[in-house]
Amino acid sequence: MAEEYGSSKFYIFGEIQNINGWEIFVRSMLDKGKQFFITGPNASLLSRELGTRLTGRHINIELTPFSFTEWLSFSKKERKLQAFDEYFQNGGLPQYLKYGQNSILQKLLLDVFYRNIVARHNIRDAKSLQNLALYLLGNVSNGFSYNSLKKLFNFGSVNTPISYISYMEDSYLFFTVQKFGYSLKKQAVNEKKIYTIDNGLVLCNFTSLSSDKGRMFENLVI
Repeated sequence: MAEEYGSSKFYIFGEIQNINGWEIFVRSMLDKGKQFFITGPNASLLSRELGTRLTGRHINIELTPFSFTEWLSFSKKERKLQAFDEYFQNGGLPQYLKYGQNSILQKLLLDVFYRNIVARHNIRDAKSLQNLALYLLGNVSNGFSYNSLKKLFNFGSVNTPISYISYMEDSYLFFTVQKFGYSLKKQAVNEKKIYTIDNGLVLCNFTSLSSDKGRMFENLVI
């Protein structure tokens, strides 16, 4: 045992989900008192899937972009209005904050899109999905309906935008919020609002939205 895997009690794996049958190995090692730290894209390590593969044997920790308080600590700045305005514009994704290159967030968007969504769900019409993603990114804090998206992008069925947006929510690229209503039926048919994970992701891809502070502030709050 020690010769094959080493004598450590702790093991760290990045993107282990790319190895078929990884959960069998991890379960067998857990039974022998070993502990694992497994990291990877949230779309590939969804909590519901871990619940199936590692029933009762995992704790899920989600890492999101920095909050304003975390951003202050990272940037070593005082809690002032000027600092908040900088956070408001740049968002809280560490690599972008460190290097300040728009290409970082532009590439991140494509990586999430192709690796976590297109490849994962075997989507053949990637172009339509990409167009939808860019449209939603440019319309954060706005309302939408699945029927309107079906017509706008000439999807064959309303189920297509429903599935696509569900995939993007699983990847934490977007979030949808339903309009409140006491009737579940009304909630289902009413327009929803679309939000994204980070303001910087929007403004690096749509600089024109930098002047729309109302929408961007709403997105930041969400």
